[in-house]
Amino acid sequence: MSSYLNFYARANNIFIPLGSYSRSSQMYREINDLVPYEKIRAITPQDLKDYINDLKEAERRVQKMKQEDEQRIQLIMSAANSTLQEKMEYVEEIRANFMEMDDLIEEYSSAVSTLQVYLDMINEFRFSGMYFDNNYEHYIYAGVEANGDMESIVGE
Repeated sequence: MSSYLNFYARANNIFIPLGSYSRSSQMYREINDLVPYEKIRAITPQDLKDYINDLKEAERRVQKMKQEDEQRIQLIMSAANSTLQEKMEYVEEIRANFMEMDDLIEEYSSAVSTLQVYLDMINEFRFSGMYFDNNYEHYIYAGVEANGDMESIVGE
């Protein structure tokens, strides 16, 4: 059975679904341990900033690994002690991971963009003075396999 990380926006006592991320997504893998199961909790602006920074750091690590692999390819190709066939085999082994790395970088980037939108929403709600709760810190909620309702809230 697949589980999902769910995000909600809260307008008074109504929870509006924002996004649902499957277990196979980077968003789920990076955040699921930080939110409750079958419950939801408020996500503060600082939480979002921390998640964004963690995802950016993970993206940088993958980009660095890819750059290091590119450098290894250059070294392999310049080596004088191997045949062209051997060099090409090594290069193909290294490049086989590039598509996976590119997909991972794209997933991290997409997750960062999504969380940035959620952070922007909180800031917009805070400054708009609209019909939302006075506690601007608690406009975004998240949980794994959670229903967006008042009974599901943890910590309020």
